[in-house]
Amino acid sequence: MYITCYTCNIECLTVDDQYLPTFIRVFFQNNVMKRREIRDILLYDETLIKNDRVFDPEYTPERFGFRSSQLNQLSINLKPGIKGGNPVNTLILGPCGTGKTTSVKLVFEEVEKSSTKIIPVYINCQFNATPFQTFAQIYRKVIGHSPPETGVSLARVQNEIMKRLRRENKCLVVALDDIDHLFYDKYANDILYDILRAHEKYEGIRTGVFGILSENEFRFVLATKVNTIFHPREVFFDPYTRSQTYEILKNRVKEGLIGTVLSDELLDYITDITMEAGDLRVGIELVYRSTLEAEADASRKVKKEHVDRAYAADARIIHLKRILQGLDPVEKTLLKILAENRGEMLSKELYGHFEDRTGHKLKKFNTVVGKLEALRLIDAPYVKKVGRTRRIMLRYEENDIIRHLK
Repeated sequence: MYITCYTCNIECLTVDDQYLPTFIRVFFQNNVMKRREIRDILLYDETLIKNDRVFDPEYTPERFGFRSSQLNQLSINLKPGIKGGNPVNTLILGPCGTGKTTSVKLVFEEVEKSSTKIIPVYINCQFNATPFQTFAQIYRKVIGHSPPETGVSLARVQNEIMKRLRRENKCLVVALDDIDHLFYDKYANDILYDILRAHEKYEGIRTGVFGILSENEFRFVLATKVNTIFHPREVFFDPYTRSQTYEILKNRVKEGLIGTVLSDELLDYITDITMEAGDLRVGIELVYRSTLEAEADASRKVKKEHVDRAYAADARIIHLKRILQGLDPVEKTLLKILAENRGEMLSKELYGHFEDRTGHKLKKFNTVVGKLEALRLIDAPYVKKVGRTRRIMLRYEENDIIRHLK
């Protein structure tokens, strides 16, 4: 029997012809493709993604919904700074992935467009946790360039910031994202004090703080010198509902992907995974990684297998990856020791390895353990009837820790 072969457009034997030798039938079965199958294979330079930035954690979407009440409150708290007063100190609370950071950035962008009387500064405390790092970020925004990396004291950096603010009669409002990191590293009181009490040293200076915390309540204790001036108004961000989560992800798909490469049914599936994870960022990352998996398979459509692969590989641990990026080498070393020892060790044994590798003593060890426990990377319960001994256990798979610490 003969048919027209779609690959070469000439008449060829059918692959099921019973008179063909077996090896020829096998060859045709493995190599001859139908026109539809060829059409479904992507060329090497084709892509399903039209804008990668849409899936970046720092991206501000074109449509930012379901947060009008919080945006209004943040704007109201900034308004006194425009009118010559102090902005209202604000504590922004809520679980991860609820729009806290995006809301603050949007309000800051708008205030810069509408007024020259406020200088808003956004700082990620996960990567800028020391007083010098914090004020270097403020200096960069106020002065227009970074301070010298060496040979300049913190006092001098602060002095130049405050003199510029006073000369130009501008108000400073600082958003401290992941403010909890300042408490883990014992710098919170000093940083807050230097910002909020600047008017005592520099007459006429107006300052305010927006603290962003991925918790439902503020559980940290402030020093008396800070507590007397930091009385923040709380703005709470509730978790997104399922329908809101679906709508947000759908808008990201429209902004970031080409055409209809991801079906509504699959988006429903991704929404379910996102709700189970309790973090919108998992869903955004999963949309992106699933599409990359589809591209790697030369597929014109994202399929369920791509979503499952992407989730197993990366998206399920987006929270872990984000936290690991902000740890210092000593903190990463302790995690790596745990991961190399099946994810669980007694504190005495762990300390021995920690001291050998880092040279740090018990005080530093306890500080690191406390921070990692607060970040929910480890559990550290006391062992009954064994004095002060603790059982240190990873909350993530050892392989995931090791893979993302490389």
